[in-house]
Amino acid sequence: MNSQAPIWIKRSAVEAIRNPKVRRYGRAASTSNSSVNSSSSSKGRSYSRSSKSFNDDCSESSAHTDALSSVSTGRGQQWDWISGILLEQSSEAVVVKLNKESSLLEMAPTAVQEGLVLFGNDFEKSSNGTIEPPSDLITLAHLHEPAVVHCLRHRYRSNIIYTSTGPVLIALNPFKRLHHLYSEPVMKKYWDKAEQNLKIELEPHVYQIADAAFRNMMRQLEDGERKNGDMSCVRANQAILVSGESGAGKTVTTKFVMKYLAALSQRAAMPRIKAKRAYKQVEEKKRVEEKKRLSRMMLTPSPVTEMKMEKARMIEFSANSIESKVLQSNPILESFGNARTIRNDNSSRFGKFIELQFTSCGTLVGASIETYLLEKVRLVTQSPGERLYHVFFELLGGMSEKDLRQYYLAATANPDDFAMMNSSGTYDRRDGVSDVETYKALRSAMNTMKFQPEEQHDIFSVTASLLHASNLVLLEKVGHDDASVLDMTNIHLEPVCRLLGIVPDELNEALCTFSIQAGRGASVKRSMSQSQAEKELEAFIKAIYGAMFQYLVMRINDSIAYQVEENDENTRPVATIGVLDIFGFESFATNSFEQLCINYCNEALQQQFNAFVLKNEQMEYEREGIDWNFIEFPENQDVLDLIDKRGSGILNILDDQCRAPGTTDRSFAADVYLKCNNHARFLANRKQVAVLQFEVLHYAGPVEYNSDGFLEKNRDELHNESKALLANSANPFVSFLSEVLN
Repeated sequence: MNSQAPIWIKRSAVEAIRNPKVRRYGRAASTSNSSVNSSSSSKGRSYSRSSKSFNDDCSESSAHTDALSSVSTGRGQQWDWISGILLEQSSEAVVVKLNKESSLLEMAPTAVQEGLVLFGNDFEKSSNGTIEPPSDLITLAHLHEPAVVHCLRHRYRSNIIYTSTGPVLIALNPFKRLHHLYSEPVMKKYWDKAEQNLKIELEPHVYQIADAAFRNMMRQLEDGERKNGDMSCVRANQAILVSGESGAGKTVTTKFVMKYLAALSQRAAMPRIKAKRAYKQVEEKKRVEEKKRLSRMMLTPSPVTEMKMEKARMIEFSANSIESKVLQSNPILESFGNARTIRNDNSSRFGKFIELQFTSCGTLVGASIETYLLEKVRLVTQSPGERLYHVFFELLGGMSEKDLRQYYLAATANPDDFAMMNSSGTYDRRDGVSDVETYKALRSAMNTMKFQPEEQHDIFSVTASLLHASNLVLLEKVGHDDASVLDMTNIHLEPVCRLLGIVPDELNEALCTFSIQAGRGASVKRSMSQSQAEKELEAFIKAIYGAMFQYLVMRINDSIAYQVEENDENTRPVATIGVLDIFGFESFATNSFEQLCINYCNEALQQQFNAFVLKNEQMEYEREGIDWNFIEFPENQDVLDLIDKRGSGILNILDDQCRAPGTTDRSFAADVYLKCNNHARFLANRKQVAVLQFEVLHYAGPVEYNSDGFLEKNRDELHNESKALLANSANPFVSFLSEVLN
């Protein structure tokens, strides 16, 4: 078969052909005057250069220079596909030409069947000659990895960041502000299409996903009312999963989903809202004019201007409305739970599930938030290029000199002065967002959520106390190698004790000693070495912050919870839309316990995706008798078994090691090697074993983990002496945090 079809060729196959020591895939065919000088398959035929759009406009980074030049995937690796043209396919050989190269490659006749050569797609061209990939990948004639990447890359270069794959929306982080994508007129297009049943095609958008969830919920509720009015048997609840690797933009996407659903809720309630008073109408007109003025600005707004614009948009929701409160939970959780990482300046270091509760009319009447796996280790160490949670920088940068004095902080204090902030040497944000402005947003959100001034003071007192606590020094006790003592001359000791409502001697006792049971009702006090006491101080800091974060979530939930109204059945929540924002798959230069937990969550989510999107769709085809070809997709149950299987899973081995006496990270690693070595998804070569490392072959790729610190991080225990110290605090707020700990 002679052809000029666009194709993708496996890079490893090309390299194998060109390497004289490897003859697995075929051989190179030299060219002279555009002819193929091969006696076996080309028979002297000449091939003209294809003029198809695929060849001219291929988006693979290397296609415009050398087809085998370095193509970075962001992790120092080359992409595994090269664009080219299929010149001949016969029973004897497959002849291909790489784009931007004159030489031809002759491959084995089974190259296509083996998946080493994949057919590309021809796209329509616009009036200016650029190709226009489809907005829904399902419409591609050939759907595979290089085709998907090729399509997404072309759309991304045109600032089109959203692409559909059936019911799934793919969102690419633009790493710049695209205000035109999220304006109120854009929102209006999507709700008008649904509400007015307009027969128009709109571009894929996160608003489209949120709108579909809302309309599906309302459709189910309306069907239930028409049938028997019994809402208990209606399956109207919806869920939106926001998933992706670290830095993909999940947090921002979640906020857009919540904002759109809040807007739909407000629209659902509009018929019951009374006409606005005259002065309210004047204020509304001013806001509209201000929006128009900002929209006419030719320059991209600065981060500060953007925050002001967002605040102006928030005014549209009443300060006391449930919609406003739900949206205002974001600044609080972001300040205390987000931080700069290598890939993302506002990375959520926890997972959250937000459940929005709606009435049968579609109005939002309540919500609840659950959080998972706060990354507490960040409080005591950060990797180079990363920084501590935003709130600590906001506190130093945003508070007035008078407020700082309340927390024993000098007006000249900076992040470099505190051990918990200076371990990475990274203090700024690359996205241009000001810690001063986010501090203002945090205080405004706290006021909206009805945090009382005294309560806010307590929260910042504890936050500041941890800054001081990170500078405490533990010394080796003179004459006792296995005993330690708190440096009582340290200038940060008094602020810690005053802010937490504790006594220096009792703090010294809690950090430097521990008790063990020696029989019925009896205990023996033991001293801790300097290194053990330092670990206890770290556990002390992590435990207090973790409890305070839980407290903040509890308070937010109190503020946004559904308030029962006895006389109005119409305000009762009957359906929910859940939004899951969970940290993405992570693979760094050094990966530890935190990355294993995060990637384990992503493995479980991937399995859910396979089950509910792929398997169920194919089962539906079978039920309806539709003729189709089974789509192979990777199963990852074996990876989940490797991590969590009872008795032999990595996490189960870790729990067993934590329960056993005298165990270490080395004994944990040895047990993992022993029990997991024969697993197909597990690797540990001699070099890795020597440094207590192992590798897990995840669905998203291999990740190498360093088991150093696994036991301590999994235990995450605070000794009883430290717990008792907090419980007996003279500060009622700190005493309450000790209850949260338990």
